[in-house]
Amino acid sequence: MKAFFQWRPLVPPAGHQSGVAVASAVGLATAAIAALFLVLGLDGGIWLYLPLILSVFLFGLPHGAIDHLVLIGLARRRLNLTSLAIACGLYLTLVFVFLILWWVSPLIGLILFLGITVYHWGKSDLAFESLNSPNLSAAPTLPRTSHLLLRGFLPIGTPFLAFPEATQSFITACTSSFGYDVKVSTGFNTVLWFVLLILLTSEISYLKRQRNWKRLLAEDCALLGYFILIPPVLAIGLYFCLWHGLRHVLRLIQYESDAVDAVKLSDGLKRFYIQALPFTLVSLLLVAAVVLLLPQAKQLDQLVGIYLVVISSLTLPHLCVVEWMDWRERI
Repeated sequence: MKAFFQWRPLVPPAGHQSGVAVASAVGLATAAIAALFLVLGLDGGIWLYLPLILSVFLFGLPHGAIDHLVLIGLARRRLNLTSLAIACGLYLTLVFVFLILWWVSPLIGLILFLGITVYHWGKSDLAFESLNSPNLSAAPTLPRTSHLLLRGFLPIGTPFLAFPEATQSFITACTSSFGYDVKVSTGFNTVLWFVLLILLTSEISYLKRQRNWKRLLAEDCALLGYFILIPPVLAIGLYFCLWHGLRHVLRLIQYESDAVDAVKLSDGLKRFYIQALPFTLVSLLLVAAVVLLLPQAKQLDQLVGIYLVVISSLTLPHLCVVEWMDWRERI
């Protein structure tokens, strides 16, 4: 089993190959797919949820499913039953703490979910850029932080402004199964407008310091336009799979196991999915368990909401692992 699943500790390589070309190509494909959905009139009903459903297998849910191998590798431990039990035990403890929080206080759970996601998605973009563009480290802390927050705000904050009703429904789907309805006020959206304006203004200072400012500016504009034009459920589903998840996977497939040479993309993806299979299935079992504990969740949007609640619970320990990765790679 160990050989079949390739369960080996994974640690950062000495250097990274650029994954920018692949990420950029898939980013363009994501925009094209979203546009195709709109042109074909597939921006309503079950079609909206299709990318989130596919995220179960396509880079979304699996992208954090080898955290246990990275955790053991970062701790410089051999893979055995003891190290695996400790890694999984710590990981699942944080997962269950966050899940319990959703039951105790759905509002706090939601706020933490959104806040953690803004930080994590923004930091992941910054890490991906830093690993492929060493010049980014020259930027002062404040502009880097502002860039991080902008990249996290665009997928999370922009839908509140561009699609307030659809975003309200999206939020309700996450909390209604726990017997709580969140109402987004107009005052909250006003604050978001000011935040977006401040972050966009601060981004100018950041871009001035970057050699590849044209590409970064193009990404900023594309993401802003994407989340303004595409309905939030569809937009976030595609983004989760083909932007955030993919970029993390591109980073992970370069992590060392037995090989010291550069990993081919196809071989790396194959290795990643073999490594991710067991805990992707465990995560699905966790989703099924929460659904059984909430029998009132019968509608598709509520089931997707529960899926997102479980993802939020998995994100907390995943964030801790990624932060350790960033620290080891001096990001």
